[in-house]
Amino acid sequence: MRSRTWAALCVSAAMVLLAGCSGTAGGGPPRVDGKPAGSEVTVGLVAPSSGVYGLYGPTLGGMMKGVFGRDGAESGVTFLTEDDAGDPQTALTKVRKLVQQDGADVVVCCVNGAATLAVAPYLQGLGIPQIAPIPGPGGLDKFSTAYSVGFHAQQLTKPFGHYAATELGYKNAVILASDFVQGHDVADGFKAGFTAAGGTIVKELYPPLDTSDYGPFLSQISDADVVFSFFGGADAVRLVKQYDAAGLKDKAQLIGLGPMVSRLVLDQIGDAAIGVQGVFHYMESGMGNPADEAFTAAASAAAPPAVTPNFVQANAWTTAVVIEQAIKDSRASGASLLKSIAGVSVQAPWGPFSFNAETHYPVLKGLLYEVVRGPERLDHKVLGSFDGDQ
Repeated sequence: MRSRTWAALCVSAAMVLLAGCSGTAGGGPPRVDGKPAGSEVTVGLVAPSSGVYGLYGPTLGGMMKGVFGRDGAESGVTFLTEDDAGDPQTALTKVRKLVQQDGADVVVCCVNGAATLAVAPYLQGLGIPQIAPIPGPGGLDKFSTAYSVGFHAQQLTKPFGHYAATELGYKNAVILASDFVQGHDVADGFKAGFTAAGGTIVKELYPPLDTSDYGPFLSQISDADVVFSFFGGADAVRLVKQYDAAGLKDKAQLIGLGPMVSRLVLDQIGDAAIGVQGVFHYMESGMGNPADEAFTAAASAAAPPAVTPNFVQANAWTTAVVIEQAIKDSRASGASLLKSIAGVSVQAPWGPFSFNAETHYPVLKGLLYEVVRGPERLDHKVLGSFDGDQ
């Protein structure tokens, strides 16, 4: 069974279990609007501090803790963290603990997209706001209390596919992405946008997660002027290095969703990344605005400190700022904390931030950038921008 199918079954099973546990049937939990922010607000983060994605929990937690604890921060905020090891059922257990034992008023969850969707019905039934901190799955519009600071894959990849065909002039593309739910979502978005604009997908290749040798897949790349990809972590390091070693960089432009050439992996990839392009909402080499400068300063002071701030930290900083502003707005207006989150307006490191009222995802623009050799390190250079699906 392909990993995509297995992941989908896991999500379905988790959501069925949740419906039974919440005591609802049919249309799911009823909407509960919640209450205004009181003088004390508890924010709980559920993210992996162990397992394959164990780096994310400390990175998210350290950044958010710094925002809530800085001089001049909104008062009365208690910040708690729980490790879900990237597992949906564990995430549900930890969310319940935060709500039932710790009295969490807002839950930030999750890193694993399956976990994000799995806990949403439970939190909706209680009227407790949920905020996903990094790019993840679509579908949060089905839950009245769930919002995402991170975009869902097709918000960027579908319009980028159109942009690649119409503005960049690519005619024939190969899709090369990890074989799991998120990899297919990324690929499906690009495919829809590219073909609608007249482009042709000549081949789709989906290596399993944690592939060590991409040779059998890279050998199938031909008759294409662009390869659109999605890999993360160690898979990204291996793929980009092997793409370079196979001599493909001069034959077909390699373009990937941002994590493939983010600061989290760029130094490990090394010079093989030069010339590879990324599509993302944020350029980690600096956006040149006051919010990005404030974030960069905060990232340098975070635990663990960042030598070079990365997109996970930028999203964590924005998540904390969104929550803090919503608390402030709720206290001032008497509106529920949920309503204040939904209507929040802040400055993110990548520009003005607000939620789309219908989709519950951020309103954003996409960036196309290229990895270049800078004076001191590998850097990103912006090549263009496009509107994301809102």
